[in-house]
Amino acid sequence: MSDEGFHGGDLFTVSSAGHDVVNRTKDRRARVSSLFWQAPDRILFTEYVGGGTAISELTLANNPCGPIWKVAEGFSRFRKFP
Repeated sequence: MSDEGFHGGDLFTVSSAGHDVVNRTKDRRARVSSLFWQAPDRILFTEYVGGGTAISELTLANNPCGPIWKVAEGFSRFRKFP
């Protein structure tokens, strides 16, 4: 695969009962590559955006999602390749 190790996609949340599946990044022109729970209602994540990379934040209560920091170069957390 030409992109082995560099996968990305949408960010979904699911209730602990397995219900209430929500696509938190629907219609977003980016691909989520890793995520980190910052608080029970807040997720920090990295994403590929237009050839570059961003660190973004998602608040679950009202689902606002926006970049905190962007760079034209690519980087990845837990990346397989240098």
